[in-house]
Amino acid sequence: TTALSRLGERICGWYDVFAHQVAKFGTIGLLAFCLDTLLYNVFVFGVPGSGGVGPMHDIPLRAKIAATACATIFAYLGNRYWTFRDR
Repeated sequence: TTALSRLGERICGWYDVFAHQVAKFGTIGLLAFCLDTLLYNVFVFGVPGSGGVGPMHDIPLRAKIAATACATIFAYLGNRYWTFRDR
């Protein structure tokens, strides 16, 4: 039973690390999604309450590309330096 208990401890330890990384990865993904949505809306529709249009209101596809690029860079950096900083 000693070997079995050690195996159980190793599995629990692995699961804890895995669950922690999944939670961090999901957090970064959610924040990147929010950043993408926010930037796209600001680029196309402007700052809420300003009553104007966004700087890219006439080119929404380019606004989406720019917002997605910013969110992708954020996601990469967040996962590189927070989620998987030990690798």
